[in-house]
Amino acid sequence: MIKNFGDCTDICEFCKHVQMDKSRCTGDLCCDAFPKGIPVYILWGYDHRKSYPNDHGIRFEVRDNLTDLDVVMMNDRMKKRISEERNREILEHRRQDIDNYLRARAEL
Repeated sequence: MIKNFGDCTDICEFCKHVQMDKSRCTGDLCCDAFPKGIPVYILWGYDHRKSYPNDHGIRFEVRDNLTDLDVVMMNDRMKKRISEERNREILEHRRQDIDNYLRARAEL
C-alpha cells in the first residue's frame, strides 16, 4: 500500500489539489479529485494533467508555494516519468485489472 509520496513516481505532491490534512481524506493519499484516495495508476505516473476516470474535471495544477528545489524536482519527474506512451500503458493495465476483476467476480 502506498502511504506517502516517497513511495510513488507521480507529481501529486506538487499539486494544489492534494490534501496534506489527513482529516479531509478517507484514503491514505487523497486530493480534491479523489477524496477517497488517489488511484494507484496516477501514483504510478499517469499524467493527471489529462483526464482520468472519475476525477470530476479536477486536474493537476501546480501549487503556488513551491520552492526552487520543488520546481526542479517536479520538472525532472515530468521529463523522466510522464509521457503519452506511459499514459497508454497505465490505462491498458487498468483496463486489464478491471477485466480480471470482473472475470473473477463472475466465477464466484
